[in-house]
Amino acid sequence: MATANASAGRLTRKGLATRARIVEAAAELMFRHGVAGTSNEDVLAAAHVSNSQLYHYFPDKNALVRAVIEHQADGIIDGQRPLLDQLDSLAAFRQWRDMLVDLQRQRHCEGGCPLGSLSSELAETDEPARTALAASFGRWEAPIRDGLRRMRDRGELHDDTDVDRLALATRTARVLVNQNMNEGAGSPRNGLPFTLSLSCGTWGGNITTENVNARHFVNLTWVSRPIEPKVISEETLFAAHWQAHGR
Repeated sequence: MATANASAGRLTRKGLATRARIVEAAAELMFRHGVAGTSNEDVLAAAHVSNSQLYHYFPDKNALVRAVIEHQADGIIDGQRPLLDQLDSLAAFRQWRDMLVDLQRQRHCEGGCPLGSLSSELAETDEPARTALAASFGRWEAPIRDGLRRMRDRGELHDDTDVDRLALATRTARVLVNQNMNEGAGSPRNGLPFTLSLSCGTWGGNITTENVNARHFVNLTWVSRPIEPKVISEETLFAAHWQAHGR
């Protein structure tokens, strides 16, 4: 299994299964709640393992995070194959695009990119994680770049096409379906605020993962005042229960 570390090569089949269960549970929790919002106790409960088992496979949380990064990269790349390995025509790119759009529809557009979420949280503060994330994005980008290079070699792209730059842009672009670009991707018809950023997030050089709009350029000052407490009596709170069942 690709998520196994060097010591995992000496694990038994049962040990590998336990380690994989820990990584899968941690990946799901970190995807939903973030790395900071996922505690060891959360992982223990979700994976149904003991504390000693967790530390047997992962000496600290950083080691677990790196395993999660590799696990998420494996899931993305394997989930997009064989289309990802056949991106050497416009028709193939359209088919790949349609598959990604369908996947987001199945998820109800919730959660975002597993690697992107980890990058937003870790890239600026965790150097080993940033290195692992960069390597994972490189793995994802490689088949895109290879396909574009084959298209250039066949003359379907201009000879001076920078396939490295194009592959990077292809991997990080946001997909908008049947939207009017004259409105900056945001309009009353789709509920998105007007923007010129196309919401490519930090990958596109933005300071935020959401659409950059006028609100981000306004300095706000918040004034708060104490709220008068409203005390609810027991009689009001439990009247119906007491009436039905007694005090």
